[in-house]
Amino acid sequence: MKKMFKVSNYNLDKEQIDAIKSNSKKTLVLASAGSGKTLTLVGKIKYMLDNNLIKKEEICCLSFTNETVINLQKELEKNHISNVLVTTIHKLSLKIIKEFNPHLSVAPESLKKDVISNFLNKDYQMSLITTKAMYDYYNIYFFKSYKRLQKKDKRPLTNLALTFLNLFSSNNFSKETWASFTQISNYSIIYLLYAIYISYEKEKLDNNWLDFDDLITLAYNLILKEKVRVPYKLIIIDEFQDTSLVRFQLIEAIIKVNNASFWAVGDDYQSIYNFAGCDINLIINFNLMYPLTHICKLENTYRNSFELASTANKFIRKNPYQISKEIKSNISSYKPIKIVYYYKEFNILNKVLKLIPDNEKTYILGRNQFSLKNYTNKTYNDGNIRYLTIHKSKGLESDHVILLNVSNYYYGLPNKIKDEDILSLVKKRDNYPYEEERRIFYVALTRTKKDIYLLVPYFHESIFIKELKKDENVQIMYYF
Repeated sequence: MKKMFKVSNYNLDKEQIDAIKSNSKKTLVLASAGSGKTLTLVGKIKYMLDNNLIKKEEICCLSFTNETVINLQKELEKNHISNVLVTTIHKLSLKIIKEFNPHLSVAPESLKKDVISNFLNKDYQMSLITTKAMYDYYNIYFFKSYKRLQKKDKRPLTNLALTFLNLFSSNNFSKETWASFTQISNYSIIYLLYAIYISYEKEKLDNNWLDFDDLITLAYNLILKEKVRVPYKLIIIDEFQDTSLVRFQLIEAIIKVNNASFWAVGDDYQSIYNFAGCDINLIINFNLMYPLTHICKLENTYRNSFELASTANKFIRKNPYQISKEIKSNISSYKPIKIVYYYKEFNILNKVLKLIPDNEKTYILGRNQFSLKNYTNKTYNDGNIRYLTIHKSKGLESDHVILLNVSNYYYGLPNKIKDEDILSLVKKRDNYPYEEERRIFYVALTRTKKDIYLLVPYFHESIFIKELKKDENVQIMYYF
């Protein structure tokens, strides 16, 4: 029996084994950063198959991106497991629908952006209401309608329309909802957004296309009406904190019709895709939706030192609207968080890189592409250096991390870009100041196996730096 507790040649700890052996119909595994989430997930599948508790074809394992799917498949192969379905929710939806309609057409990924671009370039002029909404947004009076908006001027409205439509569909709003939006919104821009929505829906209809959220909704209806049957008796979902309402409804439909078990793994501390419609409340309120849930916590980190984990945990737990976890580690490191103050940005990255051994892997992280662009044009002849946004780094780890521009600037960290008020119609407001920015910073802190350097302009330090700098595990450095 002991061999089942070894996955990919790693011995699993008591918390991981508890999660793997859970026989509850609903299990939530809260996996801290670096706690062996993937090993535990693979261990669950291995345990179920080794003990003949399920057949391979009855398992459906869902993950958030194609990259994480590939990583899971590789780990299963290491453990001599094949022919288990590991896929994204969109590919699962497509698989379900093609059982019913093999000639399905999927919309191009760029369709929504193309429709928005075309509309803001010319189509808004087709209606007096949408033209007025466009002018209102940019504070242009009709007698100044000769003023031409450049591409860069339209970028904020393009981003707003794209975000609004993405959140509208991922939160499963219906076409009828627009009527209520126009009644409760004081902004004429809602008419422009509605017109873009109608144009987008018409483009799909004219071409017989379905987009990603359409796929999920159609698959949901086919399963619930039992027009398509699937064999899955165990639904495993990775990165559960990144689930949207529409995705979750499909999972629930499969669980309902098959009386399937549900094993979800994720970390509310690392929920950083709110802008894409991911709903943190699904993981936080899991035990309210399913009162008999078995909740397991993976609190041992095998990546971060005790000192870093302790400081990062104190930082993230300032927000009380989360599930409390105590992160533990047997690794020790002296002051692994380095705050590097500088007067001038020029050459600061070079100076910090000289502190890191040449043969050790380093991530250079930015809050966004804007933070990275000043550095990525410079050449560092070292294959161990990789530039990433914090979002792209989630799930990864490196020996060292350098985090750029931890400042109080507009594009710093926390990012000062505020949501436009109109988004409150389709997006839940934060319960705590800079709630998601705090989680983004936490993700950056926990990518490192050794230490992290936070680059801070001396006169413009971030409010997050003000919180951290008095911590006993933080070292202050100056480059003037």
